[in-house]
Amino acid sequence: NTEFNMISILTMIFIFIVVAITFKSLIIPLILVLTIQCSVYMTMCILSFSGEDVYFIAILIVQSILMGATIDYAILYTSYYVENRKTKDKINSLVLAYNDSMHTILTSASILIIVTLIVGNVSTATSAKICKTISEGTICSTILILVLLPGVLASFDKLIIKKKTAKKLSN
Repeated sequence: NTEFNMISILTMIFIFIVVAITFKSLIIPLILVLTIQCSVYMTMCILSFSGEDVYFIAILIVQSILMGATIDYAILYTSYYVENRKTKDKINSLVLAYNDSMHTILTSASILIIVTLIVGNVSTATSAKICKTISEGTICSTILILVLLPGVLASFDKLIIKKKTAKKLSN
């Protein structure tokens, strides 16, 4: 638990810093990092509730891959949302961000899910478990990004979007 918590915290901090620099914001990286970390915990819960063994090394690898790979999906969606909010209202920005990012997110996620699932079904015990866990984690992460993230961005819109832009659009 101590090692997992330390790795989780360090991973979140470093990704938070990179995303904060990219977006020049503190709220956006917080939302994105927590969304992806939530998918890691969902994956652990699914494994535990299904009665499967949870290999510590599998969870560490999954966390690293999910935080490194699937946060890109969240960054992509959020980038489109923030860009659209410069000229459009909240709802139109959510829809346009969804339409603009959906193809890329689903293509990339599908590749990661399918490849790790195939490798997981032909590998030995430990590597099979790691690959299947990555596949399950990517599914969780993708669902959260496509279902939860738009609502969270809309809920925190006033904190995400600069006040000048928001006032301009409301007039």
